[in-house]
Amino acid sequence: MARFTRHAILAGIASIGAAAGGCGEKGRSDTMAANDVSSAPATAPAGTTAKLAEFIAKAAGGDGPGPHVHFQRGHEMSGITDFDVSPDGAFALTRSSRKGGPPQEFRGQLDASQRQALYAALAKAAILSVPSSTRPIGDDEQPIMLALDGAGQTFTLRIWAGDARDSAAFGVLAAALYPLLEQLSAGGITLRP
Repeated sequence: MARFTRHAILAGIASIGAAAGGCGEKGRSDTMAANDVSSAPATAPAGTTAKLAEFIAKAAGGDGPGPHVHFQRGHEMSGITDFDVSPDGAFALTRSSRKGGPPQEFRGQLDASQRQALYAALAKAAILSVPSSTRPIGDDEQPIMLALDGAGQTFTLRIWAGDARDSAAFGVLAAALYPLLEQLSAGGITLRP
């Protein structure tokens, strides 16, 4: 199963930073790599993620591994929360400091119920049908990126925090994901819709 390469993830981050405007000179983030955004995973067109949707549904039912999940929220002014889950449940969770201090870092293994709850939230939210934001991002708004890779298919959602709050589907995911991040960080990382 394909995994996101560090270059592809950084390219996706750079495209979010560039879209965020005011995050440094010419919309480039001062702390994120400025790679060629053309190498970022493309959002799959509607109707082309059927295999990935089926893969997520099976994982939600406890039948086999799920997709590789990569979630990121924020920018250098707000702090960046990054959550990466491998198909086997190994996770890395980090939060950068808004004041330039060391990041918070948590690593471990999701237990079966945590993995199943994460995939169930993705399935229940029908996250593959949530559209990426197309409007300019607000001055103080946080970008959110969710990338899924499994069953030979890749899906990337780039949505701004205001659009995420207005999306009932994204709300279903956030209701499960944000408390999970708080639990995995022993209360150190708290995200609000």
